[in-house]
Amino acid sequence: MLMIDEDRKDSTRRKTMVVVGADGCRGGWLAVLWNDDDWDVQLFPTIDDLWQSCLGAGLILLDIPIGLPDGDAPQRACDVEARRRLSPHHHSSVFPPPSRAALEAASYEEASAINRSVMGKGLTRQSWGIAPKIREVDRLLRRNPRARAIMRESHPELCFWALNGCSSLPASKRTGDGQSTREQVLAALIPETRVILRVAQSRYGRLGAGTDDILDALALAVTARLGRGSLTAVPGEPIRDAHWLPMEMVYWSPQPEPAAAGA
Repeated sequence: MLMIDEDRKDSTRRKTMVVVGADGCRGGWLAVLWNDDDWDVQLFPTIDDLWQSCLGAGLILLDIPIGLPDGDAPQRACDVEARRRLSPHHHSSVFPPPSRAALEAASYEEASAINRSVMGKGLTRQSWGIAPKIREVDRLLRRNPRARAIMRESHPELCFWALNGCSSLPASKRTGDGQSTREQVLAALIPETRVILRVAQSRYGRLGAGTDDILDALALAVTARLGRGSLTAVPGEPIRDAHWLPMEMVYWSPQPEPAAAGA
């Protein structure tokens, strides 16, 4: 098992930078942990558990909205740009996140009403479905400056678009063809992703982590491992929310992005 904690010696930290890609799933947070020499895949019940186990990480990419909209900025530019890149196949996978006020609601109906009063529009069921995980991450980042420096928002479909030469994958990640294609994209860049996928399926498939969740976490981990200091942020200079959290998504491509896709 790849252990990442504060007991690592400074010399070890200088040699490698541990990176993590994590996707929310029914069982919690499915995370792929990587350094230059080793990898591991783990399922954490909460984002706090993940953070405490990964204190030595240099970069953690999360598939969850971080900077949240409000009445002054009701639409995040990163969502608009990500949908544009993923159109026409997967633009709907980018859900508009709730306002921070709506996160504290006890029901979907209450959250949608709060969102409408704050931002002038209701809340989708998909957005409400990920609200508990958004709330977890938001609370951690607001109270922990170090986590704010390490955790960044990404999106698996945006990562797959970029890793596939800035070309969207037509098939859905929930189909056999879509999963096979995504596995091929990752394995072409890092062959051991096939082994990691099989290990994760064996360990956590019955604990609430589906194959699509594992592939999503792998896409973020591959992006973090290959991109490291050269990630592209959408937009280039993100707006920050009321708590100074950036409203952005990051990705990395093995080849230059076509000029027509923007930056």
